[in-house]
Amino acid sequence: MSHRLSSSPEVDKSVIKQGAKGAHVSVIVSPRASKSEVMGVYDGALKVRITAAPVDGAANEKLIITLARFFGAPKSSISILRGEASRKKTVCIEGISAAKALEVIGG
Repeated sequence: MSHRLSSSPEVDKSVIKQGAKGAHVSVIVSPRASKSEVMGVYDGALKVRITAAPVDGAANEKLIITLARFFGAPKSSISILRGEASRKKTVCIEGISAAKALEVIGG
């Protein structure tokens, strides 16, 4: 199984779907990183490194903060739809279209 990290203009469009309220983004979270940052697309999801440990919701909160900065959206517009206790998550970014989110990622 090949894993690849891609920040190329040809981002797999399955990473982002248009939802009723905004963009639904597939995310893979790497907790306990040295710094919080969006790495790019990895195995069909946006890979995000965060400094927080996955304890008491700290990692999810840090993920929301990191994605808010990356997409230029308020924290209140980002919610976790699936995978709250998992590394693989689906988040909704309200008020941003899938096309806009794809543009921000680099696709």
